[in-house]
Amino acid sequence: MQDNGTYECLVEIRNVFPSKSVDIELLVLVRPSDPACEIIGNQVYGQNINLTCNSDEGSPEPKYTWQSYDIQNKSRPLQGIAVGGLLMLKNVSINTTGYYICLSKNTVGENRCNLTVAIQPPSMNIALYAGIIGGILAAVIIISVLVYCCCCRKSKNKDYEATETENTFQPIHENVKIRGPSTEEIEDEDKGERRPHA
Repeated sequence: MQDNGTYECLVEIRNVFPSKSVDIELLVLVRPSDPACEIIGNQVYGQNINLTCNSDEGSPEPKYTWQSYDIQNKSRPLQGIAVGGLLMLKNVSINTTGYYICLSKNTVGENRCNLTVAIQPPSMNIALYAGIIGGILAAVIIISVLVYCCCCRKSKNKDYEATETENTFQPIHENVKIRGPSTEEIEDEDKGERRPHA
């Protein structure tokens, strides 16, 4: 392809004027290279996605066509808008799921690439988000329970230590003898005489 271009052939004959020249256009023919295909966008129900197809080499320049097949590999009418190597699929649904073939072709030959489109229903996204939120809530609850248990345990340990200290405290009692009045003192009191208690 680097040799493509215009070449000039100049013929000069001695003593003959003017000289003759001819321009020749050289076009090297090259079949298209394997096209690179890509899906751009989220394959989610209701979204827009683009399928791209491009051959880096090919002379003359390749033309692109798209074919579509359902999941049973049956041919179906092409959905979306095809502009060269770009296929635009708008507001995709489960019916968009299937196989897409891009054909890159010129006068020398052709090459193709395959793309598999798998549209996810919205329920799968809801389940995903619900799972994430549920996991976060479960983690918060577990952490809260652990913190509560740790705090209660520390509080109970302090109460236990205080009770244990109270139970081990025993006041010191001195041996105290309590003496009542003697019989003589009782008799004297009955008689009206009082004696000092010893």
